[in-house]
Amino acid sequence: MNTISYPNIKQSFGIFGIYLLSLLISVPLYFIFEAFNVNQNVMILFSYLVSSSFTFLIIHYLRFKQNEVFKYQFRKTPFMVYALSLCAMFCFQLSIITPISSLIPLTNDYLDTVKSMIDDRYFLTLFSIVIIAPVMEEFIFRGIMLDGLLKNYTPWKAIFLSSFLFGLIHMNLIQAVHAGLGGVLFGWIYYKTKNLLLPILLHSINNFFAFKELTSIPDDFDIEQPFYDVMGGIENYLLMAAVALIILGLSIYQINTLLGEDVKKGDENEPINVIKSQ
Repeated sequence: MNTISYPNIKQSFGIFGIYLLSLLISVPLYFIFEAFNVNQNVMILFSYLVSSSFTFLIIHYLRFKQNEVFKYQFRKTPFMVYALSLCAMFCFQLSIITPISSLIPLTNDYLDTVKSMIDDRYFLTLFSIVIIAPVMEEFIFRGIMLDGLLKNYTPWKAIFLSSFLFGLIHMNLIQAVHAGLGGVLFGWIYYKTKNLLLPILLHSINNFFAFKELTSIPDDFDIEQPFYDVMGGIENYLLMAAVALIILGLSIYQINTLLGEDVKKGDENEPINVIKSQ
């Protein structure tokens, strides 16, 4: 298959490399701020803005240079799809992401790092996590990477590759699993709707609840405690997970039904503002 849209697989790994480079560029800034006793939350906000903006501007230029595409896809989507997507995200989290991520030990160092962000300016970190990160990461990994891959490869190949790299860029095993698995759902929703606003909103809501949950863990929390004990025991959790799986399946089915006409027409694979193969 001739690839005519940015990025292809090799270029997607290039995007990953650019993102890593941008993170390295922001490291000296972090130490400079630390030398001047700048608040940690201010450092996190500024460093992330620099690294994510650097990445986005470079790959946006590369995309425009190859595809002659400047715009991003924000197709009109029925409100019911928004509601069903939100429902699917919570059910996906409860029934799939939680049990898989629980296989990775939660360390005290990780919790201490999260709790160290809670001070009189912690709203800056919350702003970074809930607003800036979802917007910038979705533009990069869904708006550019996945959108281009969908024009070059099969949908699931495109979704899994972009999700894998999205998880990998978090540079932390726990976050990588959450982001990678969540990226599959966000990617599928983008593939079905061609509306970047939806994964941005879902990403933002997910990050908000994840951050509030982590920062609300009591100091005497036993990290060796099985996750299902927090939910009232293994029987209660299995019941909740089973119900969540059923609701997840129904939500996905209903989204497919609501958007079925567009899929049958092949709109999801129609290149938009992409140059034709020479």
